[in-house]
Amino acid sequence: MKSPCSFFLPLLTIIIPLYFSGCSTLVKGLKQPIYVDSKPSGAKIIVDNKEAGKTPANIYLKKKGYHNIDLELNGYPRYSMDMKKRIDPWFWGNVACFGGWPICFAGDYFLGPMYRFSQDSILVDFTALHNKTEDNKTTSSPDSPVKTINIAVMDLKSMGVKEHVSLLLAEKLRSELFATGQFSVMNREDMTKVLEEQSFQQSDHCETMECMAEMGKMLGVSNIISGSIGQLGKTYSLTLKMVNIESAKNEKIINLNKKCEEDELIKLIEEATSQFVPNRF
Repeated sequence: MKSPCSFFLPLLTIIIPLYFSGCSTLVKGLKQPIYVDSKPSGAKIIVDNKEAGKTPANIYLKKKGYHNIDLELNGYPRYSMDMKKRIDPWFWGNVACFGGWPICFAGDYFLGPMYRFSQDSILVDFTALHNKTEDNKTTSSPDSPVKTINIAVMDLKSMGVKEHVSLLLAEKLRSELFATGQFSVMNREDMTKVLEEQSFQQSDHCETMECMAEMGKMLGVSNIISGSIGQLGKTYSLTLKMVNIESAKNEKIINLNKKCEEDELIKLIEEATSQFVPNRF
């Protein structure tokens, strides 16, 4: 008759290695190799503010904690990145298959091997990085500023809508246009002052292209927006016209209708603003 040991010993030789294989600390180690290269090669590798060689090279990062890697090459902008971590699948295997054997679980957690870095290699193309930086300088150069449209927004003509509501909507339109960063909007106070000095007041009768063009020249703007807000039942109708002062022609006409409550008219103005953005013309 065979002894119990003759049965259990072969079984243990299978179970014990399998059991310990769930421990990331023993299987995967405390450090992770990262291959670092650059184009051109020879870049200085700096890990956590300490020099760690030159590209191409393998570096070994402790899985515990966080690390920053910088690459420096004469004549090129410095490259910097933070190494991101995720939980190592070995750790989940330990938990799922072996119940997170206490010693391994604690070791993996406190020593770091429960994590691994998201990438095993880093390749930096300094030539492409340099070209991109130069392109950004050209785009943001003072010699090529972002072009904005000088514009004045007239008070909206009320048609069945309370006057203070139409005034508020016109002011909302001014602020929304200014917020796009594509318009330089003249405020109402300055506009009124200039027109009064020229004995020219905002008027419902100034609706012709010639009149609007004359007003725009007095204000020193390139475009004027005028329009009306009307109400029929619970439906509001917003009409806006953008006049080009130089050509004395309509550059944009917007008609929007919305069945809503009075306090929802703000959304109508926001929708109109989106249609005035230059690149949507």
